[in-house]
Amino acid sequence: MTLASKLRASGGTKAKSNFTGECAAFTFRDDGENAPISVYKMDPINGFGTKFADPLTTPGYSALGGNAMFSPDQTMVGASLSARGAFVYDWGPTGFGALLHDGTQPSGSQYGTSHGYGFKFSPNNDAFLIARNLGSRVSSFPISAAHVVGAPHDTSSTNLTSTCRAVCFDPSGQAVIIRLNESPWIRAFEWNPVTGFGAAYPDPLIPPEASGSNVQMMSLPEGDVVVYTGFGDATFEKVGAYKWSLAGGWGTKYTSLYPDTNQSARGLAVSKHGIVLYATAVGDYMYGAPFDYATGFGTPYGAASSRMYGGTNCVAINADANMIVATTNKEPYIAVYQFDRDTGYGTRLAEPVAPLEPRISAAVYDCDFGYY
Repeated sequence: MTLASKLRASGGTKAKSNFTGECAAFTFRDDGENAPISVYKMDPINGFGTKFADPLTTPGYSALGGNAMFSPDQTMVGASLSARGAFVYDWGPTGFGALLHDGTQPSGSQYGTSHGYGFKFSPNNDAFLIARNLGSRVSSFPISAAHVVGAPHDTSSTNLTSTCRAVCFDPSGQAVIIRLNESPWIRAFEWNPVTGFGAAYPDPLIPPEASGSNVQMMSLPEGDVVVYTGFGDATFEKVGAYKWSLAGGWGTKYTSLYPDTNQSARGLAVSKHGIVLYATAVGDYMYGAPFDYATGFGTPYGAASSRMYGGTNCVAINADANMIVATTNKEPYIAVYQFDRDTGYGTRLAEPVAPLEPRISAAVYDCDFGYY
């Protein structure tokens, strides 16, 4: 059985029996005195629980925390950053540990202080990627078993000339998908943690219709699917998807979703249970649909009965697909909903007792579920 097959069979590497409970991380713009990330304990009955203590060591500069992610083995947590690239912390049952990476680039680096957009840990916990707006547009850092972040790989061979908005890995950790601001809009490369980027895969026969802010790998029992969000008015796709395989690369392009909204899709969440959710700044703020490997997107879920208070930046779904969190531009900035795989959005649960208060801009950007 291949590693990808093992991951699909087990539902990924987040084995609940190894941890005390679930949690969710949220990123926002900070003033430099604190880290732009907060984590709460979570459960699908009561929603928000205790807020973990903030990290003792901060990146040390004002920045917007971007894409948040727990490492697959739940021993690290990190996010992309405006102005630098990304930060990474040790993570464990008691919360934040040492600051492993503060975004500083080596002297003479091709990345300088370019903006960090998308952020992803590798499936094997041995590297992280950052989508960027300058330099060679994507950076790749190896991580040792002892959690030492190494020098970035040389990624100039990718020959990317467009801003990279988002990145994701093949489940094996041997390929990388990149969402771009310019045609061909999406690309894929071979990859390994020692040498970094390798040869490019041929581009998909039918490209996405425009640029977009997110891309995710959805591993289903039948195979893997690349899901992406799109920018543009109501005539453009908001969410699209391709079949994907490590050996063959891009497969069939599914029929995309075209909801009746002029607002670009923002955050994106996918589930091994065949669920795709995405966020927008107008309309119902959160949209989604079930997904079948053979037929693609199903009938969209109905709107949540208790909507967000403003434009939604991110939506995330937990491993059991019975709880989602979302972030917004207005107080209380974060929300949690019960979720049903068949019927969609359920009861909106109470806001956290220890509220999250962004220190500069009135917005919370991204979120991700993990364990502690």
